[in-house]
Amino acid sequence: MKDRENLLSKKDLAIALDMSSTTLWRVLKNNEAVAKQNKLKTCPIHRNYSSGRKYYLADEVQNWLDYINDFELKENS
Repeated sequence: MKDRENLLSKKDLAIALDMSSTTLWRVLKNNEAVAKQNKLKTCPIHRNYSSGRKYYLADEVQNWLDYINDFELKENS
C-alpha cells in the first residue's frame, strides 16, 4: 500500500482537488462510465481490506482524471 498517511476519504479528496464533494462524485461517476465503456483503466482506489472503506491518493486521481479527459478530447476531435 502506498503512503498510508496520504490516503484520503472522498470528502478529503474533494478538498484536495478544490471542488465540492457533489461535483467530485459526479465527475468520478461520469469518468468511470467513460472508462468502462472504452475499456480504459479505472479510478485508482485503495482499501485497507477487501470490503473496507475506499481511500484515494490525490495525485493518482488527478492523473487519472487528466488521462480520461485527454482520451475524450482525442475521441471528439
